[in-house]
Amino acid sequence: METVENLKSKYEEFYFSKVSEAKGILKKIKDYKRKVAIIALEVCDIRHGGISHNIYTITDFASDIGMNRKTLSEWIQTVKIERSTGIKIPEGKIKETRDSARATGIPINDLIQSDPDRLKDIVTRVIDNEEESAVFKTLNILSNLRFIIKQYDLKSFNPDNLNKIKKSLNEAIIEFNEKTKQVLQ
Repeated sequence: METVENLKSKYEEFYFSKVSEAKGILKKIKDYKRKVAIIALEVCDIRHGGISHNIYTITDFASDIGMNRKTLSEWIQTVKIERSTGIKIPEGKIKETRDSARATGIPINDLIQSDPDRLKDIVTRVIDNEEESAVFKTLNILSNLRFIIKQYDLKSFNPDNLNKIKKSLNEAIIEFNEKTKQVLQ
C-alpha cells in the first residue's frame, strides 16, 4: 500500500512533467507564429493604406490562410522589430514593446526603418526594466487621452460618461499624488 507522501510525490512528478510539456507546446506556437509572419513577409506586398491591384497583400494572405489580418500584422511587426534590433522579444513583452514604441509618437515602421537604435533602446528597456516599462505605459495612456480630447467634440459625449471619465481621472490623480508623496519625501 502506497503512503500519502508517495502518492503526493508521484502526482507532483506527473504535474511538473505536464507543465514542461505545455511549455514546449507554447514555445512551438511562438515559433510557428514567427514562421507564418516570415512567410507573409516573403509573399506579400506590405503597404500602409491605399489599394494594391494584382498584388497579394497581408489582408489577402490572412484571408487565404484563415486568420485575422490584425493578428497577422502584429506578428509581422514583431518579426520586423526583432530583425531591426537583433533582439528576440519574449512572448509576454511583445504587446508592451509595441505600445512603448507607439508612445514615442513616431510610427513603429518609421522607427524600424530610420531609427533602429532608438527602437533597440525601447525594446531593451521594456525587457530589462519594469520601471521604464511602467513609465512608457503611463505616457502612452496620457498620449491617448490627449488625442481623444483633441480629436472629439466632448460636447457630443453623454454627460454621465464624461462624469465617469472625470471621476476616474480625479481618483487616479489623487492616488498617484498620495503614492508619490510617500516616495518623494
